[in-house]
Amino acid sequence: MAAPLRLLSILGMRPQVFRREWRASEAGLKVLPLLEVLAVNAFLIPLLALITENYGLRAAYWGSEGFTYTTVRYPFFFITTAVKGATHLPGLLSVDWQQVVLLLLVVVDGVFVLSALRGRRRDVSKAP
Repeated sequence: MAAPLRLLSILGMRPQVFRREWRASEAGLKVLPLLEVLAVNAFLIPLLALITENYGLRAAYWGSEGFTYTTVRYPFFFITTAVKGATHLPGLLSVDWQQVVLLLLVVVDGVFVLSALRGRRRDVSKAP
């Protein structure tokens, strides 16, 4: 017998009764997924802002050097080229982290909303 179950039997409590009392506080556990999503969003949203600011600083740098800055975007990738008169700097295919982080943000929030709606439907179906 596991130590917690032995402790319950010494105290004269049945494990089922203990679980029922614990389930009474289950409403407080519904807050945990919300806190998890808020923590992920608290990390991803500033990261998205930082990436967007970085793209703006790159454009400002190319402009200060006198180059015309052009970006061609693809799903999750982009190519940046710079032209100054006869000088042409071809860009390399790069990962567009802005789109990746935005997709991650949408997926995390979408999964949370779907699970919350699914849980709400279960609560309604259990109602008398």
